[in-house]
Amino acid sequence: MNFTIVGSGSYLPERVVLSNEIDQQFGLEPGETKRRTGIAKRHFYDEGTSKLAAKSVRAALKDAQMNYQELDIMICASGTFEQPIPCTASLIAEHFLAENHQIPCFDVNATCLSFISACEIAQAFIETGKYKTILVVSAEAGDDALDPTEFESSALIGNASAAFIFSTAEQPKAQYDVEVLSAKFMTYPEYAHSAEIKAGGSADFIPEHEQDRYFHMDGFELIKAMRRKLPEFLGELLSEGSTEVSEIDFVVPHQASGPGMKIAARMAKFSHTQMVDIIEETGNTIAASIPFTFEHLLKREDQFQDKLVLLLGTGAGMSIGGQLLKVNRR
Repeated sequence: MNFTIVGSGSYLPERVVLSNEIDQQFGLEPGETKRRTGIAKRHFYDEGTSKLAAKSVRAALKDAQMNYQELDIMICASGTFEQPIPCTASLIAEHFLAENHQIPCFDVNATCLSFISACEIAQAFIETGKYKTILVVSAEAGDDALDPTEFESSALIGNASAAFIFSTAEQPKAQYDVEVLSAKFMTYPEYAHSAEIKAGGSADFIPEHEQDRYFHMDGFELIKAMRRKLPEFLGELLSEGSTEVSEIDFVVPHQASGPGMKIAARMAKFSHTQMVDIIEETGNTIAASIPFTFEHLLKREDQFQDKLVLLLGTGAGMSIGGQLLKVNRR
């Protein structure tokens, strides 16, 4: 399946929480948070997911030299929402009312893998001819769901947004031609409660226990799950794409945690030069992590001819998702 990247954009909020502040919050020795997580700082945005998303949408439109009126559809691929109803995509579109251009908007939520899931949908739309120019945007804002008494989530999570505009091979403004060599997504529900927010849904909308409104994760359990499931998953993904690990130019992983990424790299035998690792400066930005890192890679590399790029990550559920792409800059 072939498509193009017309433009991309990202935004990192200005409010910064340094790891030495987390050290102080939890009574740790200076440098302990960075040592445990690989993160020096994380960024936060307090004005809502849709406004944060709109910033990267505008950046992507500018990069693509396009107007909002040229978009056919918007998919918001985020792990958290601005409010339960309506979908966040419609709230993002509200920021563009002055453009007087109505398009279908909907959300895709596969937590940290939302961007990969939305890409598969966008690619299917392009392949069938349903839509030609598709905006996919991921944004994570706020820290209200982080438990101030739980080190793991407080130390790992940050905010960011990233947006991509995809189109057909015939799009004259396209910057990159992309071929999907393989794609795979799998869920392992035996780990469904290893990362969760219990409250806010039909089972427990107004929580009886205050702790249930916060995000909780069992990092050790998730790493054990990754050890069990990732090798077979990755083997099948690369086999479908007739590709060896050594042939991959860049691995764009979900920036989950410094130790988690190192374990995954060792298991998969990814080299240091293959891994695109920016977690030190961003933290774990949930669904924005993969597109933000991918956008960083595209802007970093001047020469991008026939490069094999692997998008790969895990998400709550627990799920693993990946796409193997051949990317060529026009």
